[in-house]
Amino acid sequence: GVNIILISKLMRSELSLVNSYKQVLYLNNGVENNLNDKEFIKVINNREKSKTINVLYLSNMILEKGYDTVLNLAKLMKHLNKNHIEFHFAGGWSSTKDESFFREFVKDNQLEDIVFYHGLVTGAKKKELFVKASMFIFPSRYKKEVFPLSVLESLSYGIPVLAFNAGAISEIIDKNIGLITNKDSISNDFNTFENHYLLKKKHLACRKAYLDKFTINVFEKNLASILKNKSL
Repeated sequence: GVNIILISKLMRSELSLVNSYKQVLYLNNGVENNLNDKEFIKVINNREKSKTINVLYLSNMILEKGYDTVLNLAKLMKHLNKNHIEFHFAGGWSSTKDESFFREFVKDNQLEDIVFYHGLVTGAKKKELFVKASMFIFPSRYKKEVFPLSVLESLSYGIPVLAFNAGAISEIIDKNIGLITNKDSISNDFNTFENHYLLKKKHLACRKAYLDKFTINVFEKNLASILKNKSL
């Protein structure tokens, strides 16, 4: 006779072996808004003026989250002499094996001038990375992916997202604010992204999607609505 709240409709399969509940309700994640409107306009204006494209990967540094996919993109951009594209990584290592793989890949492919690792970031440093980023990349193939907060954070800074279809990604990202890709097409989609998504109108669209659906206030309003539901 209990009610269940899931973070996304796409997570309904998690209940495949459960049949004792009354009904299922849905409550999407929300993240804090770290920019006021004036700050946001300044951020996107600076982004427009920059001659460097900053690609941001911010997640756990494990292969299942796709940092190796981003490294291979960096290698390809280096080969194409696109040295105006920089790749910034942030997150904690899951193992010394992952760290060794990352550092050896960068060294072996001479990527030191376009690949930068910032460690596990919080607070002002984390905000700085988002402020300077042109695009957010999330090629996760993690089997337990759900509703990644880092993707919502990127939208809050007006950053379009290139992601694999993991967890509830398809519920978050549409073609107006990003692209959903896969390991076979990510190189081509990255090129499409560079040409069609690094635009002011896309930054504004990302910010609007965040404000409409993924703020803490929206989350709290939706939670309150669920709890006040007299049919529960």
